[in-house]
Amino acid sequence: MLKSLKRLVPVLLLAALLPACATITTGTSQSIAVMTEPPGASCTLSRDGGVIAVVNPTPGTVTVSKSTRDIAVSCPRPGHLPGVASEQSREGFFTQRQAETRRIFDERIRAVDTGCGPGERQACSERMQALSRERDEELARLNALRLVTRVGA
Repeated sequence: MLKSLKRLVPVLLLAALLPACATITTGTSQSIAVMTEPPGASCTLSRDGGVIAVVNPTPGTVTVSKSTRDIAVSCPRPGHLPGVASEQSREGFFTQRQAETRRIFDERIRAVDTGCGPGERQACSERMQALSRERDEELARLNALRLVTRVGA
């Protein structure tokens, strides 16, 4: 099971770091590096149900045409569970992560607020402020990552 998870992590990272081609304004193609752990898998990249590239064996790099359409990456290897990922746009990925971060922290803040008794308001207020700062720091970190994450530029 651990081998399977190790194999899936690099593919998911690849999907997280690939921007949609619409965000890149120069050229008509981009290079995509595909790495798996362990190496040696055969990965198929497809768009709209059609194969657009194959990396065999991994690690490897392919050049694909730019598009606003998602790229699905499938990396089966005998003796291992398949690693599968789908590319999302950089903006879409980070927008989704920021929304999830806000939701998670806001739920925690509401839980603290709801659970406070009459004599605990000061401690609860301090905890809610600390959670708000943590949320804002995480949102700032995600925004900084969004600004520096580029592929093919």
